[in-house]
Amino acid sequence: MKYKFSVIMPIYNVEPYLEEAIKSVINQSIGFDENIQLILVNDGSTDNSEQICLKYEKLYPENIIYIKQENHGVSSARNNGMKYAEGKYVNFLDSDDKWNYDVFDKVYDFFEEYQNEIDIVSCRVKFFEGKEGYHPLDYKFEEDGIVDIRDKYDYIQLSAATCFIKADVLKNYKYNTNLKYSEDAVLVSEILMEKSKYGILTDCIYNYRKRKAKTSALQVRDNQKKLYFDLTELEEGYKLLIQKSKEKYGQVIPYFQYLIMYNLQWKLKRNISLYLSDEEKEKYMKELQQILQNIDDSIIMEQRYIWSEYKILALSIKHNEDIREKLQFKEGNLYYGNVQIYQLARRPAIKITKIFLHRKKLVLIGNITYYLPKEDYKLYANIDGENLIISKFKSFKTETAITKTFNHYREFKIKIPLNVNNTEIKFVIDYKGNKNVLCHYFKEDSNFKVKHKKVKIKKGDLTLNADTNTIVVKKEK
Repeated sequence: MKYKFSVIMPIYNVEPYLEEAIKSVINQSIGFDENIQLILVNDGSTDNSEQICLKYEKLYPENIIYIKQENHGVSSARNNGMKYAEGKYVNFLDSDDKWNYDVFDKVYDFFEEYQNEIDIVSCRVKFFEGKEGYHPLDYKFEEDGIVDIRDKYDYIQLSAATCFIKADVLKNYKYNTNLKYSEDAVLVSEILMEKSKYGILTDCIYNYRKRKAKTSALQVRDNQKKLYFDLTELEEGYKLLIQKSKEKYGQVIPYFQYLIMYNLQWKLKRNISLYLSDEEKEKYMKELQQILQNIDDSIIMEQRYIWSEYKILALSIKHNEDIREKLQFKEGNLYYGNVQIYQLARRPAIKITKIFLHRKKLVLIGNITYYLPKEDYKLYANIDGENLIISKFKSFKTETAITKTFNHYREFKIKIPLNVNNTEIKFVIDYKGNKNVLCHYFKEDSNFKVKHKKVKIKKGDLTLNADTNTIVVKKEK
């Protein structure tokens, strides 16, 4: 190979950001002239992106290749760029993002050390400009090392831009130009099946620009029908991975189940009726159900970044029934079959938004966040061992899901008479005759502050102390 690295950069109307992306490659500590090839693929830009490309091609004629094509999309641009790659390892840098200066050095050394074990090395994703912090999947970057996807099934790799791939392996693959979304995840997943392992480097940072102007490809598609309900993504993306996993491993291994469910979760939050006709809805839901039937119930429930309500909806679509009607109470928790849906004893379900003392009564305002049929449960305030039913509710914060609308919160208000000395209060749920004490948490208010999950309020001769299970009001003698 002529170079250690080839960087393929698809470009479409990124004039304000392009030079910064190019410089992040040129300024790599490994040495640009000797070790890096940069392939700039202009996918029909109508701004001044071409002038920037030509400028740098002229400055580095031995290292930079400029390709111009009609607008055919990012997958086509990347496939085109792959034809010219002469590096041992390949990266697909997005043209509005950038690498930290020492990444290529570290990636090269890691690849050389584990040459026979892996084909891909993954780097951390850090947001900048419109948002700060790390990507939600950053939990996998605990330490440098090798990830076996058959073991660490939730350590999914979705992006090709944030990883490096062996060129001699990549040459056997192409991006599916029919896919407008999840094209990265599909390509990387197919390659990962070769060895079922990849490397991770915690000190190598890919800087992902969250544009303040919200004009990136990901950010402007928010209102586009295809982002959420593209049948091609299901049929040629996720179904393909399901098929290939079965061919490779004899089953859909948990890694691909988790990856597919992670991507599907965002679609559950959108109202399908806003985008599709009745005929399209029927076809889409049928395809979605077929895919979900290849994902274990436990994998659906393990997703980190969606509410339990949407997980329940996913399970209901998969099993073609409202699973809430089949929930069972076991050891203080609710189960669907053998899968735990709610941890009644540990999951904080009561959010207290206001606490104040009024005329020798304690007034509590809060909400309960269980997505259960209202007729299946009752809520009590247990006051010194006796249950006072909470009957005044107000539903609010309506959420629209893929197939229905539901109320996420039920707000309540209760006035509790205080005893002469101490009053102890706990919240209890009665689910179909099964009672369980609930955890609660506090939203900080102007009249109290939350510290280490504890609250203390003093008013006159009354002192209120509260933790996650109990509220105690004491009267000074």
